[in-house]
Amino acid sequence: HTAEPCMNWRCAGPWLRAYHSTSHRICPCSAHPHRRQLAGLVVLPTRDLAVQVHRVLSALGTASGLTVALAAAQESVAAEAAGLVAHPSQPGSGPQLLVATPGRLMAHLQGTAGLSLAGLRFLVVDEADRLLRQDYQGWLPEVLRQINTHSNQQPHHLQ
Repeated sequence: HTAEPCMNWRCAGPWLRAYHSTSHRICPCSAHPHRRQLAGLVVLPTRDLAVQVHRVLSALGTASGLTVALAAAQESVAAEAAGLVAHPSQPGSGPQLLVATPGRLMAHLQGTAGLSLAGLRFLVVDEADRLLRQDYQGWLPEVLRQINTHSNQQPHHLQ
């Protein structure tokens, strides 16, 4: 079963606002690779929704130079992990936006070396009532813990 594409602003609005804000605050150019880090996280309850959002954000990102990664069990954890972190020989090569399902997000937060939420500026939670009610492996407390750990070291503003 394939989910219907998200075609209304109630659904699309939050992640499009995050995309728009992120695209103006991140320098995707190679002249400033140190500024390029994971800045936005979009969490969706199902793989189908995550794939749809990833497809749209990737198309928008191509036009503006932003990179978008998907962590939604479309590939093996190892294959996804390779696209989630910067390569040592290429600073700033990791994605700036991550679209994820809660379960796969937790798998990467716990097992993907180098994945950091330290620079996270935007957190979009689609269907928040559903995600919070079902709690999916405690993903939100872990995300907040990682953000708060970083914010104790320097000023940090999550939107």
